[in-house]
Amino acid sequence: MTRRYKLVSYTLIVGLLVMVSAVILSSRNGADEPEKTVPTVDHEKLVADYQKEVRLALAGYSVIAAKENLHAEEIREVENDFLAIKGVPAEYRDLHARLFFALAQIENSLASGDLKALQDGQNKIGEAKAANAWLK
Repeated sequence: MTRRYKLVSYTLIVGLLVMVSAVILSSRNGADEPEKTVPTVDHEKLVADYQKEVRLALAGYSVIAAKENLHAEEIREVENDFLAIKGVPAEYRDLHARLFFALAQIENSLASGDLKALQDGQNKIGEAKAANAWLK
């Protein structure tokens, strides 16, 4: 009986040491990783840069829209300008999407010849400009 008792005790001790070693090693692995930090963003600069880029893109649209003959390819270039804008502030995401989809609607209407959809897309851009003084 004592031999069996020694064998069970030895097995329990070895098992316990293995579990403690595993816990210690797993906690060390997490400590070796550098802390991940989120870069700070100057929100005012982000907003100012965004507004500047949107005004430039819409100025390009205004030049195109003033022409007698609009072409879908020219509108697509303005859409690409909108897609190239990096760092859209959260408060302008909805506006950004509305302007982009209005441009897409204008492009599609030019390709299909749907004058009603063309006018609707142009109205959406006009409404966005009217609702946001910085776009004027």
